[in-house]
Amino acid sequence: MRALIYSTNKAPWGGSEIVWKDICIELNKQNVSILASNYKHPSKEIHYEELRALGISVQTRGSFNYPFSENITDLIKSYTGVVNDAVLNRYWREIKTFNPDIIIINAGEAFEFDLLSIHSALRRVNLIRKPMYLVVHFCVDQFLNLSQKEFEGYVRLYSLATKVIFVSEANKNTVTRILGVGTENFTLLSGQVPPNKKKYSTPILNNKRLNLAIVARLEHEIKGQDIAIEYLSKYERKNEIVLNVYGKGPSKNYLESLTSFYNLSNQINFKNHVEDKSEIWKSNEMLLAFSQAEGLPLSLLEAMAHGRSFLSTTAGGVQNIPDNLGYTFHPTNRTYFYHLLDNLLDNRGTITEKGIDCHSWSLNQSVKTYYNQFFGQ
Repeated sequence: MRALIYSTNKAPWGGSEIVWKDICIELNKQNVSILASNYKHPSKEIHYEELRALGISVQTRGSFNYPFSENITDLIKSYTGVVNDAVLNRYWREIKTFNPDIIIINAGEAFEFDLLSIHSALRRVNLIRKPMYLVVHFCVDQFLNLSQKEFEGYVRLYSLATKVIFVSEANKNTVTRILGVGTENFTLLSGQVPPNKKKYSTPILNNKRLNLAIVARLEHEIKGQDIAIEYLSKYERKNEIVLNVYGKGPSKNYLESLTSFYNLSNQINFKNHVEDKSEIWKSNEMLLAFSQAEGLPLSLLEAMAHGRSFLSTTAGGVQNIPDNLGYTFHPTNRTYFYHLLDNLLDNRGTITEKGIDCHSWSLNQSVKTYYNQFFGQ
């Protein structure tokens, strides 16, 4: 079996890219021949080399998803029906030559325009009838303004997919509501975070201050770290809290400047990216998540697997996690957020109890291999 595993996510690296990489590795173990296609980016190259070391073919693309050369003459030929390998750009020539038996598209957002371009590309290179599996990581429906042509394109894409796999129930429901399509081929992703069967990490409750961790790419427009900093700056009991910010990304300088502006250098520490997540949870008692748009945050699942509860916005799949395991708030409700912090500071023993419950919940989650999720019944 030959599989094209194609990612549309332009972000340097994150939860959706981790899933793309893990799918490549697992299917490779099942003796599936893989062409792994992703964007060129310096921070991704180390991951591409890991895949190549396993014998996986990795295609690194430019930003042009349409199948034809950007040469204007070739584009005119494509629209007049003259399609041959000379007209195709080199990425799609390679895909056509590879001739996959199945196509797996790893999409960052449910309605990103690249999905329509890829669907058109597959039709142009005569691969449209191959089984297509679509993995959707998050869905933003605020200010969604689709033209009639785009709307029809997405309906066709989601209806024709062999299987559409969402990372959260909330995202699945949003796509169903917007497009009005049936859900017979819609399902949920399992196994993003393997169960941590080791004893959960003991919370550090002898800290004089409450240690909270934000674990996310430093991209404030989506992850909301700037709002967290601004909220903390106006909280009356801010001196009782330490906020440890983990991650890398384009917003780092801005967030550090914001921290200085609000005189929070004693409350906020920037820790960079930490690969071994157990190291994070040796010194932090809870996860703080201020995401404005999410699927189901990988960092939240990892925290729960290490016996940590969470204080999070209601973005995406967070709202589908049992209420008794953590605390949620709307990102615009500053008063309620402060109320939750007050309760945590006054009742820190509940943090331990909820952490134990989170670890138990994580252990009991149904975990399927990606192979079975794509090809099982």
